Amino acid sequence: MAGAFPNATVTAYEQLLDDMPGHPGDAHVMAAAIVSRCQVIVTANLKDFPEAELAQWGLTVSHPDAFLLDQLELHPQETLLALQNQSRESSRPSLSAPQLLKSLRRTGVPRFAAAVARLRSQGVHDG
Repeated sequence: MAGAFPNATVTAYEQLLDDMPGHPGDAHVMAAAIVSRCQVIVTANLKDFPEAELAQWGLTVSHPDAFLLDQLELHPQETLLALQNQSRESSRPSLSAPQLLKSLRRTGVPRFAAAVARLRSQGVHDG
């Protein structure tokens, strides 16, 4: 991950670990989100991030399917372009756009994949 996202490393969050509510195994996620001034924690593990506890830190939690649907609604061209780039740059295996959408459906974002497929069928393009 560090190689793919070199500027995404969060440090100096350890001092908050003991104050984090929720599941102890997820304390580092919430502490890193606070230190980096995130607004949303994107996770399929919603049960370990209670909304009331996150709210006191100015955070919300979103399932990846809901988060990606929001991005598609707010930034459709950019989202479609990102998917096109992901498809083009995929290797081991390489994925066509339909194959990428199929993979996304299987990996937990079926509503997002369906919404993208609808837009593509309506002729909405990525650029």
